[in-house]
Amino acid sequence: MRDVILAGKNLTKKFGDNTILENLDIEIFETEFTVIMGTSGSGKSTLLYNMSGMDRITSGEIKYGKKDISKLSERELTKLRASDFGFVFQQMNLVSNLTLAENVKMAGLISMNLSEKEAIQRTELLLEQMNLSSAKDRFPIQSSGGESQRAAVARAVIGKPKIIFADEPTGALNKANTEDVLNILTEMNQGGQTIMLVTHDMEAALRGNRILYLEDGKIMGELKLSQYEGKNKQREEILAKWLEDMRW
Repeated sequence: MRDVILAGKNLTKKFGDNTILENLDIEIFETEFTVIMGTSGSGKSTLLYNMSGMDRITSGEIKYGKKDISKLSERELTKLRASDFGFVFQQMNLVSNLTLAENVKMAGLISMNLSEKEAIQRTELLLEQMNLSSAKDRFPIQSSGGESQRAAVARAVIGKPKIIFADEPTGALNKANTEDVLNILTEMNQGGQTIMLVTHDMEAALRGNRILYLEDGKIMGELKLSQYEGKNKQREEILAKWLEDMRW
């Protein structure tokens, strides 16, 4: 049985009179690839933002290890996110006046307090692993969507985070670039990285080994799959049938 690395209990999130999450319980297990699915407006991204400390829950508690992060100060949360969490979004949020390599290196300097030399070495290694060595000196505006998103993934993992939070990371990419980014995330998970990914895309969801379905701010179903080992018709059929049962 895998250990729980992050847990939310009785999570409620409100915006004015609108309840986005309602008394929701969730556990994220160490080394698992957990996928959050649901229709638009179901609370997927809100859940991810609150579990990662990017937003404040209205009520409930979020435990990271023995620490209730919902009670941390903004300064403590910022430090935790920098040291233990990595983030990948649909919008890459790269710094426009830095090259791809500089974007990654800067994250290493901030999150790990690396020396300049160490940050450069780790950046070079990551960019090589993600087939970005030839594009490292390009600015984001000069790069393809796939190159920018792979750089965003490298930036997210340079600090060796305990958990990667990904919100629709392939939503703005074409099919080939989507495959590249999903392959990188899959390889990292198979190397022991814990991932929590929000998506509406079946291709992305197939990479997970645990899928949770949200509806109206509540978890309505859970599907467990084996570790991803490549395209598999049976796996696709199991997920499609489950999503149909969930009225997706």
